[in-house]
This record gives sequence, structure tokens and C-alpha cells, in this order.
Amino acid sequence: MYVKHVLKVVSIVFLLDFSNAWKQFNSLRIKFGFDITVAYYDIPTTTNSSLMKEYLKVQPERDFKFQMDFYCYKEDPRVCFMYDKVGNIAGCQISMLKEDLQNVRPEYYNYSAINNYVQTNFLNTPAYSQRTYFTNPEILTEAGRQNTEEIAEGLWTYLEGKLVQIRREKPEQEIFEHFYRQGCILGMGSHYFYKINPTASCDNNFPLFSLYDEESLVGYGMTFVGYGSHGPDRGWYEHPVKEAMLLITPDFPECLYNLAVMYGTTMVHVFLVENPWNIYCDIWE
Repeated sequence: MYVKHVLKVVSIVFLLDFSNAWKQFNSLRIKFGFDITVAYYDIPTTTNSSLMKEYLKVQPERDFKFQMDFYCYKEDPRVCFMYDKVGNIAGCQISMLKEDLQNVRPEYYNYSAINNYVQTNFLNTPAYSQRTYFTNPEILTEAGRQNTEEIAEGLWTYLEGKLVQIRREKPEQEIFEHFYRQGCILGMGSHYFYKINPTASCDNNFPLFSLYDEESLVGYGMTFVGYGSHGPDRGWYEHPVKEAMLLITPDFPECLYNLAVMYGTTMVHVFLVENPWNIYCDIWE
């Protein structure tokens, strides 16, 4: 009887330790950079935040069906945020303006042919956008998020028309659910890119990535073909040179490197943990 009791206690402790191994989603910051005065921007996590005075409520497309409101920073549609109907953060939209893509020839990379992009027109500015939700949007109601213990309940996005939840525990294998392990960078994390490997085609490439630190999901991000312009008041975009891309994505297909040389590369990192500039990399990874 005593042995059974001890085993039960040990099992409970093990489960508690395992569940607490994940890093808490307790912050929301956007953009990697070596100068933190122009990077790791602090984002309001509720509409009651004092930071919201710099944001403008905007209207999404007419057929947007979820119980969320959109806000963009100072009339800039490059990065906008979703909040539930009671004011809790509920997602992020990262966009590449179509006006910045006029030199990208569709025979090399055709944005309009890739259905993972949402074509948006926020503030009368056409763009190709990627949306990631911090709660399951399909069950969200006007009552708002039911679990607000963390900034995000998880990460959900639509891929190939299906709602997908990004794995929170870092996988041991190099491939999971069409995400391929790539490089780890200090202050960014370990990147897992969607359907990116040395033999991948560039015709329908959608460079979404998840980010891990130690064994835990700490954020995500998006890479765009083309050179995104600076916002009117804030530079949301990162523009890694080819040498940096080789470190971030050592196993990219050659065609994407060629696109980077021709048109440039634009990235945005989204962090959900405190002090993301302290994210480190295992030298044995």
C-alpha cells in the first residue's frame, strides 16, 4: 500500500514538472534586432493597455467570420493585432504590402497563387497577409477567451485551408507535421520552417516558422520574398543579408537563396516570452 502511494505521488510530481517545463507565454514582442531600442517592440496585450493610444481600430474584410477586432499601429497595416470582444489579445497579422512587390516577377514567385496568404486591404493598402491566432478562433465567442492565464493559449493558423495548432513542445526529430528544423540564432531561437528543405519547390513556398528555446515554443514568424518598406513611424521588418539567411536556414532550397539575391528577404519574428533577447542556442543542436 505504501509503495503504491509513493508511486502515485511520484507520478503526479512528474506530470506537474512536465507540464511546467513549457515557458510561459507572458509577453508579446515583435522584431529581432541587435539594438533593442528599435527591436523587440512591446505590444499591448489588452485594449485597456496604455500602449493602445498609438493604435487605430480597423475593419477587416467583409467575410471575416471570427469574434475579433483588429488594431494597427499608427495607421500602418504592416503588422496588426487581433483582440477578442472583451479586449484580450487574440492574434497577430503580418503583412507584405503589394506596392513593395512590384519587382517580384510571378514566374519566379507568385504570391497570388499561394492560398495560405490572406489578401487584405487594411487602410486601403493592398497586401498579402499571414494570420496567427492566440486562441482557437473557431470556438471563440463574444464572451472572449475563456483562458487568459497566459498571453496566448497556443498558436493556431490556417495552412492549406485547415486550422493547425503549432506544437508547443519542441520536437526531438528534425521534421514534425511538415515543419523542418533549420538554424538556431541567439535572440531568435531554433527555427522550424513549414515545408522548407533542400529539395522543396519555390512555386508554392510559404515560409512560416515556429521558434523554440530549450524544449519550449517561444514564438513564431514569417519570411517574405521581397524587400518590405519601412513603416511611417516604426520599422517592423527585418532584412537579413544572404549570409545571415545561411545561418537561419542552412537547409533551404537553392531557389529560395536565388530569390533572396534577386529581390531581398523580409522577416518578422514574434516572441511570446519575457526577455526574448536572452534566448540562447544549444551548441550541440
